[in-house]
Amino acid sequence: LFELCNERVGSRLGLHLETLMRKELIRPDRSDPADDESFRFRHMLIRDAAYTEVAKASRAELHERFAAFLGGEEGTPAREETRGYHLERAFEYRMELDPNDPANEAVGRRAAELLASAGHRASAQGDLTAAIHLFERAGQLLPTHDQTRLETALDLCGCLMEVWDLAAAEAVVSAVS
Repeated sequence: LFELCNERVGSRLGLHLETLMRKELIRPDRSDPADDESFRFRHMLIRDAAYTEVAKASRAELHERFAAFLGGEEGTPAREETRGYHLERAFEYRMELDPNDPANEAVGRRAAELLASAGHRASAQGDLTAAIHLFERAGQLLPTHDQTRLETALDLCGCLMEVWDLAAAEAVVSAVS
């Protein structure tokens, strides 16, 4: 948790967490016995309200920081998909704030790589519904005529044909042609 905070907040993190627990907004999360510093919002509505109060630029930065924080375990499928999700969210916020920022493409590309890799893994395990969803999301993060986007579209088409959704596969081919 400390890794996600800026210096000003990080130096007082313990006090902030105690205050939030005292107000019963968060509670310790013991779902991972190896992690003794996890917290959970007491209710999803509290989480959602807190999230909407964070500026979009800060949300993008936090999603990027969290993806970097999770990066320690390369190749772990769940982490890879989670990292892809957080970079996808960062990319979306960045595009809303400044679609012409040249740094956006790198964030989108990294998110697409992670999501496509998770899509390949899901496909190999026979979870074609998940693979289709992951390939769709990955493709949307890349520029229209990008080679990786075209490769991702082919992967998506392969999965769609395996589930006999030929109309959707044809629509993907038409969209990239």
